[in-house]
Amino acid sequence: MSLGLLVLSGALALVIPSPERVSGRGVVRVPGTVYLRSEAAGGIAAMAIAPGDTVAAGQALVRLDDPETEGELRRARRRYDEALTAMLRSPLNEALRSEVGDARVALADLRDRQAALTLRSPAAGKVVSVRAREGGIVAASDIVATIAATESPGASRPYLVASFPDATLGVIGEGTKLELVVERAGEHRHIFVVRSVSREAISIADPLQRHELASPEGSDSVLVVEAELVDEAESSVLFEGMVGEVRALVRERSLLERITEAMGWRTRA
Repeated sequence: MSLGLLVLSGALALVIPSPERVSGRGVVRVPGTVYLRSEAAGGIAAMAIAPGDTVAAGQALVRLDDPETEGELRRARRRYDEALTAMLRSPLNEALRSEVGDARVALADLRDRQAALTLRSPAAGKVVSVRAREGGIVAASDIVATIAATESPGASRPYLVASFPDATLGVIGEGTKLELVVERAGEHRHIFVVRSVSREAISIADPLQRHELASPEGSDSVLVVEAELVDEAESSVLFEGMVGEVRALVRERSLLERITEAMGWRTRA
């Protein structure tokens, strides 16, 4: 290649605009999705649930094992039986009658705790994903599974909640195209269009959201956007809680423009 062609190529590279992208993280949300949460802490003794299962409202799906609660329940039953037997022998004894009442209340409380060890479907629908496994351990309020409720089929189109570094404030706006890249049996890409942008960068406090939306740079402060799915046919392959990298085409600039802006920034600094 002649020197002239090299110079021309270099000059064109300086002035021809090229795509400029920023990367963030996104999580898919599906309206009408409900969560199966654990009401108590414990080990998972049995699971009668798998993705794709159809479940009824109130159906028992997961059974937790909490030896401490079981032990307290056995002691409470024994206390109640002994108090009741003693009261029947001396029915006019007020102290024994009071003890029966106290034992009955304690037993009822422990039965409620035992009932909480059986997790029941909050609504009729189809199981979308399961986040726990038999033999595992859950804490109180942990999400065990997500269920697409059949009561609201018309509002089930997925949308995307994405976060970007706070430096992108003012760069990403309504109408910006986002590409969600999900790694599952190969790389899959889904296109969304931004419909709303937070007015300021925010700090994510919720641990689950922090895990799902943490920015690639690990910053606590992020810009959060919501985006609509472009191709509705892809709704069937997107589920609540699906996470992945999000790429946004924010603008097209030439290399010369980028260099000028960078030098100008350094001058101001």
